[in-house]
Amino acid sequence: MATSKSVKDKLANNKTPNPKMNKNKGYSTIQTLLTQMTPEIKKALPKHVSAERIARIAFTEIRKNPQLLDCSQASLLGAIMTAAQLGLEPGPTGQCYLIPYRNKKLGTVECQFQLG
Repeated sequence: MATSKSVKDKLANNKTPNPKMNKNKGYSTIQTLLTQMTPEIKKALPKHVSAERIARIAFTEIRKNPQLLDCSQASLLGAIMTAAQLGLEPGPTGQCYLIPYRNKKLGTVECQFQLG
């Protein structure tokens, strides 16, 4: 029969990562990356859309669909840049979408830009 001390010891030794903590770290990493890429996004945008707006919208979409955090950073930024070049906003307006897909050949998740 397990004693409370043995159960506490097993729980203390459990190294299972907290998924919320990993996701929060991913959010801050993506937010930093989007902030760093804002000047590049600005170069690709038409004049009627601001780079800060696209970054904010992209970050909101990532919060709504946490699977985007599993995507490679290059594919996620590529999809955001494609939207920026076309002057489209991802999300509820339906202009375009950021969709995570699993690449079975590489065993990774990639973000793809999709027109609405």
